Amino acid sequence: MIRRGYHGTGVQEIVQAAGVPKGSFYHYFASKEDFALQALEALYCPRLERYRVALNEAPGTPCQRILAYYRELTAHFSRQEKPEYHCFIGSLSFEMAELCPPIGQKVLAILGQSVDLLADCLEQARRQGEIAADSDCAAIAEFIGNAWEGALLRMKVSGSVKPLQRFLDQLARLLPMSLRPAPSQHTQQESRMTATANALFQPFELGSLHLPTRVVMAPMTRSFSPNGVPTADVVEYYRRRAASGVGLIITEGTTVGHAAANGYPQVPRFYGADALAGWKQVVDAVHTAGGRIVPQLWHVGNVRRIGTEPEASVPGYGPMEKLKDGQVVVHGMTKQDIQDVIAAFAQAARDAQAIGMDGVEIHGAHGYLIDQFFWAGSNQRTDEYGGSLANRSRFAIELIQAVRAAVGPDFPIIFRFSQWKQQDYSARLVQTPDELGEFLAPLSAAGVDIFHCSTRRFWEPEFEGSPLNLAGWTRQLTGKPTITVGSVGLDDEFLQYMVKTDKVAQPANIEGLLERLNRQEFDLVAVGRALLVDPDWAQKVREGRMQDVLPFSREALKTLA
Repeated sequence: MIRRGYHGTGVQEIVQAAGVPKGSFYHYFASKEDFALQALEALYCPRLERYRVALNEAPGTPCQRILAYYRELTAHFSRQEKPEYHCFIGSLSFEMAELCPPIGQKVLAILGQSVDLLADCLEQARRQGEIAADSDCAAIAEFIGNAWEGALLRMKVSGSVKPLQRFLDQLARLLPMSLRPAPSQHTQQESRMTATANALFQPFELGSLHLPTRVVMAPMTRSFSPNGVPTADVVEYYRRRAASGVGLIITEGTTVGHAAANGYPQVPRFYGADALAGWKQVVDAVHTAGGRIVPQLWHVGNVRRIGTEPEASVPGYGPMEKLKDGQVVVHGMTKQDIQDVIAAFAQAARDAQAIGMDGVEIHGAHGYLIDQFFWAGSNQRTDEYGGSLANRSRFAIELIQAVRAAVGPDFPIIFRFSQWKQQDYSARLVQTPDELGEFLAPLSAAGVDIFHCSTRRFWEPEFEGSPLNLAGWTRQLTGKPTITVGSVGLDDEFLQYMVKTDKVAQPANIEGLLERLNRQEFDLVAVGRALLVDPDWAQKVREGRMQDVLPFSREALKTLA
């Protein structure tokens, strides 16, 4: 009846302990029913106790404990070279139950106990208001238990942990979101927006990337990583956003392993064992909270100034040399320099994949190194990396190709670009949709999966004659998913807060944004300062509690809330 014997199941632990000959398991089993039942009890009582402790005594709310438990199990299977269902309770168990009805009864009893433990935890969540007051906790627990068992069996058949990851995505949406009670009072406007906001909290899937929501945390430099190493405060900063419903976190800019990559104090790096170990803690915390995370890989280029850490004597690097008082303040990059930087980005992407990041974002915007090559205002080279926009894009194309080669075909690559530059906010790389299409096509072909289209105000049309913003045009021209960004959720754009000011940006209505998302003009929405100041922004929007959203001021930049 069972063709593969007891290998790959928990039964092996029992029969080996009893000295059962390998070829005589079924005969021995049939003649030792009492032993089998006692062994089953001995095997699963400790596991049930660990389950009880995880659901009742671990940190966090009841729903967070449930998610953390199943995420840890999934992580366990993910670490196996070939995921196997090493569990006595499964399809093999029920086949064996046909040989011995008492075994079937015991299996059902164990499953029942695990469902009861889960139902008790959900009951705690119901009493604490974490899920709806009228929730049928027993039915929900049974549904979750059956879904998990089904995911395990699909994993065993496929040899892949993807069924478990899909289960976790669904569970993350079910527990903290779908069952949460609505606020007791809403204005008519808030009620309409809550209904419209559903699009913001739908899952998004692209290859191996499975996001529980379409809310993206925009990358924002925080400078809280001494010596370039993320601290425990940085871990908690990102974890809190993931726990509140942010589907994808794009980290603050992290510098690649090149001497001139950094331009600011206490910016995290993405090279070196100490920094990567810090980022691994961030990854694990975000995954446990139900989110996904990618690092933004960054080289500041000619923005760097002599005296900047980590090596003060290193000048900025850029497309063109720049002298000041006879001293080189920007080193004009040779072709070997270009290859060195490309190799640093490829290695950073490889490291991101190794520590469990869900993809990478390449920073090609805002007048930093890659964008300095794009822009004619900073690139007057006369070789193959200068001249036409196609030539000025060569550096980025080769860099993307190298990253793709480093991580393989299935690891998501996001590319961030912008028209504006910090050196010139009115600058534009392209003037028409046709030019934009010609610019994006080779980047897309090089290996970009998602374009992150940086604008200062998401609502502004990119070209005359169409309401589409930059993300809308990019999606239409490339057919690739896009992320929109630019003052989402606040009534003032960010530049006013780059200098000392007492101004306060107030929460803003996002109905227009949601209407565009519902029309599928873009796929994902990056939120910056609104999430920086309020880690619960996504949760409040989902629940229609816009009156509880926090305003933004420069004070928020002083801490990691």
